[in-house]
Amino acid sequence: MDTKQRALSYSSLSAFSKSPNHLLQYWEGSPSTPAQLQGQLIHKLILEPETFRNDFVVFEGKVRRGKEWEAFSQANQDRKILSLKEYRDAEHIFHKVKHNKHLKDLLSRSIAVEKEITWTNKGLDFRGFVDIVGKDYIADIKTTTDAGPKFIKDVYYFNYDLQAAMYCQVYNVDYYIIAIEKTAPYNVQVYKLGPETMDTGKKKYDKLVDKYLAWDGKPMGYFKNIVEI
Repeated sequence: MDTKQRALSYSSLSAFSKSPNHLLQYWEGSPSTPAQLQGQLIHKLILEPETFRNDFVVFEGKVRRGKEWEAFSQANQDRKILSLKEYRDAEHIFHKVKHNKHLKDLLSRSIAVEKEITWTNKGLDFRGFVDIVGKDYIADIKTTTDAGPKFIKDVYYFNYDLQAAMYCQVYNVDYYIIAIEKTAPYNVQVYKLGPETMDTGKKKYDKLVDKYLAWDGKPMGYFKNIVEI
């Protein structure tokens, strides 16, 4: 199958925004980083705690080697294995964030969580998962080192405005980001993306889709020529 025939997502299009080579590497796949694993765990504890044990298991041993570890990992090949510290850190975050009044309100008004969506844009197929869906809003959870004013810059740096534009092609509603700090004091800040930010995201979306359509599918770095700076 032609590489470019597969469905795109926010993550893959965001990778493509760096370079085609980043997209090819994303498609090739790589092991989850500790930060990604923590983010997945926080999402699970907040949105789908009842299915936690289906996807995660805690290894209480001190080292990941030896007969005990080998037997445990063999018995849990279909689940993500957490250390006791990773699980306790996630629990600390969960117990702090579940009391945030804005997050509680968004969750109480939700009609779906981890909702899979598909759509098309300019003939391309897209696929994504929306963390929280309400009647008049959608919301996404992001773990971060700083949920304060610095996070506003992160919205653009990590292309969260792009993700908002993509998902709001399906849901024409307000878009919220729930920023959760990964370390103490585990502050939580809820942000609503305004018209200017949404417009920036839409422009990114259109530009990247056009650039992707023009790409020949072959490896390519940042620039074809030497760049003078």
